[in-house]
Amino acid sequence: MKKFSLLFVALLFVLTACNNQSNTPAELTAISLNKQSVEIEKGSTAKLVVIYELEEAEDGAPEITWESSREKVAIVNGSGRVTGVNVGTTTITAYCGKLYAECKVTVVNATDPGTDPGTDPGTDPNPGVVPIGAISGRFSVSSTTKVYFSQGNLQYQASTGTWRFAEHQYDMVGEENRNISSTYSGWIDLFGWGTGNNPTNTSSSDYSNFTDWGMNPISNGGNTANTWRTLMNDEWFYLFSTRTDASSKYGVAEVNGVNGTILLPDDWTLPSGLTFTSGMASGEGNEHYKTVNEYSATQWQQMESAGA
Repeated sequence: MKKFSLLFVALLFVLTACNNQSNTPAELTAISLNKQSVEIEKGSTAKLVVIYELEEAEDGAPEITWESSREKVAIVNGSGRVTGVNVGTTTITAYCGKLYAECKVTVVNATDPGTDPGTDPGTDPNPGVVPIGAISGRFSVSSTTKVYFSQGNLQYQASTGTWRFAEHQYDMVGEENRNISSTYSGWIDLFGWGTGNNPTNTSSSDYSNFTDWGMNPISNGGNTANTWRTLMNDEWFYLFSTRTDASSKYGVAEVNGVNGTILLPDDWTLPSGLTFTSGMASGEGNEHYKTVNEYSATQWQQMESAGA
């Protein structure tokens, strides 16, 4: 099997699990959230990101814990992703030691429950609602179609037949893919071409016909079959070459120590205090990626908050 480079189409935010203790890091003076209020539909999600105010730079993000004041209305995971449960309002709080920041979340009924925006959001009647398992940026792949990208690499557990998205776009299984088999209880993320129906097949003779991986229910991506799909060749070409300002909306980078290519959404505003350089590296080899762009986990939180 070939080893593929990782594509940072829109990495999920990197917020390490945090404890709600009294020991606030000495360099940390305040925290805030990227949103003070947000409205989401029942069953959809929104991403909250902690913004740190530090006296001086430090390696790694301070630890954060998350809490919903009314979990019957909305829940929040350890990465700050909020999911609407029932109609109502709740307060989502991020804690770091003695410091905290809050966001008011309002959950409303879906405007069109029969419409699933996960595949082709360009025709979605309510494009502001991010599908479960997706990042918030919208990307044109034709003159009439925009799509969302998933929160992380697709992963498969053969022993249970379960598909999921990785928590972060830069999460990779790596060498553990060598354990691939029809009974393996770990997770794999390196698949043969179009093996949606036989994900543990490992040679070209085993997968002569293309079957999209998105035919399967993805447990943390809505858990409904045929919600997601792979882009076609002409759509990738449009994304990189034809959409408005295409050449300025991609660039190689090292993000949290992982090399890949960053794609920026159609509507893009660079977060304050950060930089982005479009294009490829001048030299060959992975060591050149960070000469173009390099982001820590904390910096990438801000980039993703803007849709990158």
